Amino acid sequence: MKKLLFLSILFLTFQNCRKNPDIGASGEYLVDPVFEPYVQEFIAEGAKRGQTIDFSDSGLIVEFSDGSVQTASGFCYVGEHHVVIDKSEWTSLSEDVRGFLLFHELGHCELDRGHKNEKFSNDVWQSIMRGSPLQGTEVWIPIPFFGFRKDYFIDELFNPSVSAPSWANPNFTLTSIPDGEKEVVQTAENINRINERVGGIDGDYEIKIDFNRIKERTNRTKLIWGNTTQHYYIDIFPDQGFNVSGYFIGVRKEDSDNGLFYSTNTININGEELNNIIIRREDGFEKVFMNGEFIFHIDQQEMPISLVKMEATNSAGMLDPELEINGFEFSKIN
Repeated sequence: MKKLLFLSILFLTFQNCRKNPDIGASGEYLVDPVFEPYVQEFIAEGAKRGQTIDFSDSGLIVEFSDGSVQTASGFCYVGEHHVVIDKSEWTSLSEDVRGFLLFHELGHCELDRGHKNEKFSNDVWQSIMRGSPLQGTEVWIPIPFFGFRKDYFIDELFNPSVSAPSWANPNFTLTSIPDGEKEVVQTAENINRINERVGGIDGDYEIKIDFNRIKERTNRTKLIWGNTTQHYYIDIFPDQGFNVSGYFIGVRKEDSDNGLFYSTNTININGEELNNIIIRREDGFEKVFMNGEFIFHIDQQEMPISLVKMEATNSAGMLDPELEINGFEFSKIN
């Protein structure tokens, strides 16, 4: 149950817009103060893109749910400019994800957008308007409404025909770093856990880990790098019996986990089972390579990296000593 709860905050669910039989179009502007900053941001982002958003004629209601959201995070009552948000879920979300949720629902209510469930070739959604119905493991694929990708998603929200961004088909290659261009800071081998303080590195670096992942259903293997306040993570899940095996890449920010990428593939990466992860900061990005294959890139972290941690835990949060980390190397790149 704990694991299911953890996974549930990695994505948001949306139901189609629908008519509210109890409320008519009143033209009133009744926005809960909690949501007002996000509504004003929506108006401002529209103005940047040549669209005037004016609720003076249509009105707008944005309120917490009284229980009517059911299994969705939020929904819009079609034709009535009325948005309801699940309150219990809202409290667990970071600012980025809260903005994403409100922009999605206002996309329905103000821009008359329906759901758009198309992905780029790198398996990233093309729009923040993705929503039900989703097929199979698609429900676990998050939307990286974060960092350098965020502007594109807002562009697409107001203009569905916008060109694909450059990050839709990245092609980074893992090349060797000459010994004279890097300084090995820490190494370890044949251990079952990494919990290393690396001294606050704010330049380029490389993390290399060779390991044998945990395959027991009740366990997961987690790698984090960054610091205790904010960090990126990779969560590797074995077959759980409910179609969520695979790995998530995300960011822990404001005490919330925000999933940025998900893949079911752990057994055929460059023809092998997942056994090697390389994190390399260069060119202003944090690049993730698995078995030498480029997987995903993220903004460079805002604060110096001071912590690298990798461990396996069971459903009760207890460490699993069976994790085999065959080699760990942390290097500064000159």
